[in-house]
Amino acid sequence: MKQYVTKAFYLFLPILILSLTIEVLLTNVPNDYILKREFLDNNSKQIETLILGSSHAFFNLNPDKFDSFTFNAGINSQSIYYDYKILNKYKNALPNLKTIILPISYPSLWGTIKLKNSSYAIIKNYEMYYGIGEEDTDLFYLEILNRPLKTNLKRLYKHFALDRSPSYSTSNGWGIRLFYSLNNKTIGNGEKIAKQQTFAIHSKERQEVLKQNVKLIHKMIDWAKQNDISILFLTTPCHHSYRDHLNAEQLNFTINFVENLSAQNDHCSYENMLNHSAFKSKDYRDPHHLSVKGANKLSKIINEKVNDIQKSSR
Repeated sequence: MKQYVTKAFYLFLPILILSLTIEVLLTNVPNDYILKREFLDNNSKQIETLILGSSHAFFNLNPDKFDSFTFNAGINSQSIYYDYKILNKYKNALPNLKTIILPISYPSLWGTIKLKNSSYAIIKNYEMYYGIGEEDTDLFYLEILNRPLKTNLKRLYKHFALDRSPSYSTSNGWGIRLFYSLNNKTIGNGEKIAKQQTFAIHSKERQEVLKQNVKLIHKMIDWAKQNDISILFLTTPCHHSYRDHLNAEQLNFTINFVENLSAQNDHCSYENMLNHSAFKSKDYRDPHHLSVKGANKLSKIINEKVNDIQKSSR
């Protein structure tokens, strides 16, 4: 028996060593989570305006268009849970923070990464690269388990052989990599995307998510008030091919909730730009994200709002 165990060990040892080598190399491939964590680790003391949120923040708000020192900590699929976790991790390292921009979109209040099909891959990124873990899981996360081996090998080849970065972010966190604009094909995805983001909001699991998200938003509001920091809630522009297929109850609840929050807290304000007339089809790259041109346009508008907020709080 001992002889068979020894043979098995020597048989699998090369596989284990190769797997560990691939894992170490994969963790050294740059990604947006690493970039954002390193920026916050090294530059948090300078930040005056902090952008949180999902892809509606990541792709739609360009810090370069802001007068204050601004960083975009938003990223694809980032839920309110992780917005709170990021703020909570760095709250004592933000002495110059004056304004938080927190986008609240159509799916935000009922959204949670745990209910997404790609939950492992996303949670893994926060665990491994941000040092932010889920409170109720003991899973051990590895890059090598996240994608097929062929895909991982391609990632390594592109980075180490071709020097191509898979990161979407600029140095200040803006997701600028995708330059394409809305076309007839992507317009047709508006209804599909709207349906994917429409939830059974009265179900037990979504009500639990809503309850948690509302609690975390109030925690952020309370902390901001205690530290004389303003919160600007924002619903970003979306193309009519997406807007026309939104569930009225889910949408109205979201808008009314944020409007009431802003009315009840004098350090909070809300800009609902979902159907803003300034944004035409050419300003979108898909039905619910802006193009580079559109993002720059929105960023300039929000910069003026931030300037007004910061002036009035002096």
